[in-house]
Amino acid sequence: MSASTIERPDARHETPNRPRTDDLIRTYAGQEVPAVGPWMIGCGQRVTLVRRGVRRRSIEAIVLDGTYTVTKDPAQSSLDLTLTFPGTVDLVKVSSCSAQSIDIGYNGVFHQRGRPPSMWLVIRAALDRSGVPQLPGRGVVTMHAELNLNPLPAVG
Repeated sequence: MSASTIERPDARHETPNRPRTDDLIRTYAGQEVPAVGPWMIGCGQRVTLVRRGVRRRSIEAIVLDGTYTVTKDPAQSSLDLTLTFPGTVDLVKVSSCSAQSIDIGYNGVFHQRGRPPSMWLVIRAALDRSGVPQLPGRGVVTMHAELNLNPLPAVG
Protein backbone atom coordinates (compact mmCIF):
# COMPACT_ATOMS: atom_id res chain seq x y z
CA MET A 1 0.00 0.00 0.00
CA SER A 2 1.48 3.33 -1.02
CA ALA A 3 1.03 6.61 0.79
CA SER A 4 -0.15 9.61 -1.15
CA THR A 5 0.75 13.21 -0.54
CA ILE A 6 -1.86 15.93 -0.63
CA GLU A 7 -0.49 19.09 -2.14
CA ARG A 8 -1.50 22.17 -0.18
CA PRO A 9 -1.02 25.69 -1.41
CA ASP A 10 1.60 27.73 0.37
CA ALA A 11 -0.03 29.72 3.20
CA ARG A 12 1.88 32.82 2.07
CA HIS A 13 0.25 32.96 -1.35
CA GLU A 14 -0.80 36.41 -2.53
CA THR A 15 -4.35 37.33 -3.49
CA PRO A 16 -4.08 39.45 -6.64
CA ASN A 17 -6.79 41.99 -5.72
CA ARG A 18 -5.85 42.34 -2.07
CA PRO A 19 -2.96 44.54 -0.89
CA ARG A 20 -0.25 42.94 1.21
CA THR A 21 0.09 44.17 4.78
CA ASP A 22 3.65 45.35 4.03
CA ASP A 23 2.29 47.62 1.28
CA LEU A 24 0.02 49.38 3.77
CA ILE A 25 2.73 50.51 6.18
CA ARG A 26 5.45 53.11 5.58
CA THR A 27 7.96 55.07 7.62
CA TYR A 28 7.60 58.82 8.03
CA ALA A 29 9.97 60.85 10.24
CA GLY A 30 11.24 57.62 11.78
CA GLN A 31 7.78 56.36 12.73
CA GLU A 32 5.60 53.64 11.25
CA VAL A 33 2.47 55.17 9.67
CA PRO A 34 -0.27 53.95 7.31
CA ALA A 35 0.13 54.11 3.56
CA VAL A 36 -1.09 57.17 1.68
CA GLY A 37 -4.63 56.94 0.37
CA PRO A 38 -8.23 56.55 1.49
CA TRP A 39 -9.17 54.04 4.20
CA MET A 40 -12.79 53.00 4.72
CA ILE A 41 -14.22 52.99 8.24
CA GLY A 42 -16.55 50.01 8.46
CA CYS A 43 -20.14 50.68 9.42
CA GLY A 44 -21.56 49.24 12.62
CA GLN A 45 -18.59 50.10 14.83
CA ARG A 46 -19.41 51.78 18.13
CA VAL A 47 -18.38 55.28 19.18
CA THR A 48 -18.98 56.98 22.52
CA LEU A 49 -19.94 60.64 22.77
CA VAL A 50 -19.49 62.23 26.20
CA ARG A 51 -20.62 65.63 27.43
CA ARG A 52 -18.76 66.83 30.48
CA GLY A 53 -20.15 69.73 32.42
CA VAL A 54 -21.96 70.03 35.71
CA ARG A 55 -23.31 66.56 35.05
CA ARG A 56 -21.51 63.99 32.85
CA ARG A 57 -23.65 62.35 30.20
CA SER A 58 -22.71 59.84 27.50
CA ILE A 59 -24.41 58.21 24.56
CA GLU A 60 -23.34 55.47 22.17
CA ALA A 61 -23.40 56.08 18.45
CA ILE A 62 -22.81 53.74 15.55
CA VAL A 63 -20.65 54.45 12.50
CA LEU A 64 -22.84 54.65 9.41
CA ASP A 65 -20.10 55.68 7.00
CA GLY A 66 -16.59 57.04 7.18
CA THR A 67 -13.26 57.64 5.48
CA TYR A 68 -9.79 58.44 6.76
CA THR A 69 -7.68 59.91 3.98
CA VAL A 70 -3.97 59.60 4.73
CA THR A 71 -1.69 62.14 3.07
CA LYS A 72 2.07 62.10 2.57
CA ASP A 73 2.41 64.12 5.78
CA PRO A 74 0.20 62.22 8.27
CA ALA A 75 -0.52 65.43 10.22
CA GLN A 76 -2.45 66.71 7.17
CA SER A 77 -4.66 63.60 6.92
CA SER A 78 -8.44 64.02 7.11
CA LEU A 79 -11.24 62.14 8.86
CA ASP A 80 -14.92 62.13 7.89
CA LEU A 81 -17.51 60.15 9.87
CA THR A 82 -21.28 59.88 9.80
CA LEU A 83 -22.75 58.54 13.02
CA THR A 84 -26.26 57.42 13.91
CA PHE A 85 -27.89 56.56 17.20
CA PRO A 86 -29.61 53.23 17.94
CA GLY A 87 -33.37 53.43 17.50
CA THR A 88 -33.32 56.84 15.79
CA VAL A 89 -32.77 58.38 12.38
CA ASP A 90 -30.60 61.15 13.86
CA LEU A 91 -27.21 61.69 12.20
CA VAL A 92 -24.07 63.42 13.42
CA LYS A 93 -21.25 64.38 11.08
CA VAL A 94 -17.70 64.44 12.44
CA SER A 95 -14.80 65.67 10.34
CA SER A 96 -11.30 67.00 10.75
CA CYS A 97 -12.59 70.36 9.55
CA SER A 98 -15.55 70.65 11.94
CA ALA A 99 -14.00 69.23 15.13
CA GLN A 100 -12.59 71.72 17.63
CA SER A 101 -9.67 69.37 18.09
CA ILE A 102 -8.90 65.83 17.04
CA ASP A 103 -6.30 63.34 18.19
CA ILE A 104 -5.79 60.22 16.10
CA GLY A 105 -3.59 57.44 17.41
CA TYR A 106 -2.31 54.87 14.94
CA ASN A 107 -1.94 51.36 16.42
CA GLY A 108 -0.74 49.55 13.30
CA VAL A 109 -2.02 47.42 10.46
CA PHE A 110 -2.95 43.83 11.16
CA HIS A 111 -4.01 40.95 8.98
CA GLN A 112 -6.29 38.05 9.83
CA ARG A 113 -6.22 35.04 7.55
CA GLY A 114 -8.88 35.23 4.87
CA ARG A 115 -9.72 38.88 5.56
CA PRO A 116 -8.32 42.10 4.13
CA PRO A 117 -5.70 43.96 6.19
CA SER A 118 -7.11 46.45 8.71
CA MET A 119 -5.73 49.59 10.30
CA TRP A 120 -6.51 50.20 13.97
CA LEU A 121 -7.08 53.80 15.06
CA VAL A 122 -7.88 55.33 18.43
CA ILE A 123 -9.69 58.65 17.97
CA ARG A 124 -10.53 61.37 20.46
CA ALA A 125 -12.21 64.53 19.18
CA ALA A 126 -13.72 67.60 20.83
CA LEU A 127 -16.93 68.47 18.98
CA ASP A 128 -19.06 71.57 18.74
CA ARG A 129 -21.95 70.95 21.14
CA SER A 130 -24.47 72.39 18.65
CA GLY A 131 -23.57 69.56 16.26
CA VAL A 132 -24.69 66.94 18.79
CA PRO A 133 -28.24 67.88 19.86
CA GLN A 134 -28.63 64.43 21.47
CA LEU A 135 -26.42 65.71 24.33
CA PRO A 136 -28.05 68.99 25.40
CA GLY A 137 -26.68 71.21 28.13
CA ARG A 138 -23.40 72.90 28.82
CA GLY A 139 -19.94 71.48 28.48
CA VAL A 140 -17.71 70.05 25.80
CA VAL A 141 -18.74 66.98 23.79
CA THR A 142 -15.92 64.50 23.29
CA MET A 143 -15.96 61.55 20.91
CA HIS A 144 -14.01 58.42 21.86
CA ALA A 145 -13.55 55.60 19.36
CA GLU A 146 -11.39 52.61 18.56
CA LEU A 147 -12.01 51.84 14.90
CA ASN A 148 -10.83 49.35 12.31
CA LEU A 149 -10.33 50.61 8.76
CA ASN A 150 -9.74 48.84 5.46
CA PRO A 151 -7.93 50.30 2.46
CA LEU A 152 -10.24 51.28 -0.37
CA PRO A 153 -9.52 49.26 -3.50
CA ALA A 154 -7.59 51.07 -6.21
CA VAL A 155 -9.75 52.31 -9.06
CA GLY A 156 -8.63 51.70 -12.62
